[in-house]
Amino acid sequence: MEETRVKGQGFRGIIAAVESQHGKGALERARAAMDPDVRLDGIVASGWYPMSWYRELHRAAAIAIPGVPDLAFELGKEAMRKDLRGVYRFILSILGPDRSFSHAERVLSTYFEGARFEVVERRPDGLTARFFELRGMDDACWNDLLGGTTIVAEAPAGRGGRLRR
Repeated sequence: MEETRVKGQGFRGIIAAVESQHGKGALERARAAMDPDVRLDGIVASGWYPMSWYRELHRAAAIAIPGVPDLAFELGKEAMRKDLRGVYRFILSILGPDRSFSHAERVLSTYFEGARFEVVERRPDGLTARFFELRGMDDACWNDLLGGTTIVAEAPAGRGGRLRR
């Protein structure tokens, strides 16, 4: 089965997060550590790219920024925080956690082609959900996704939003 493809916006978000959180030097080191077949300069926000390139981006970031616990999680959070600026954050705050997660599959599929999200259980203190059809993701990709999802959970819930793996 073919790997899931990743939207260019996802790449651009992680690239911007590396630079904003760790500096231009870290981004340059990450680019230097990447497989030369992966061409980040040609990535456009609306394009779809191989999951293998996304794994490579995270691998190179980890080499360029050693010793940072939960690096992929933090980069995912920062990338989503920037994506959910202004009106998007306001809309999520109006919807509230329960209704915002009912739209999560639509949001997820804008970053990962064909990805699915399902709320398994709803409780007064939260919900349980699962992701599927995300083929080819490694631990860094999953942690990136969880970091971004944490921001989506926190936006409507305020500081009480929590996400567990």
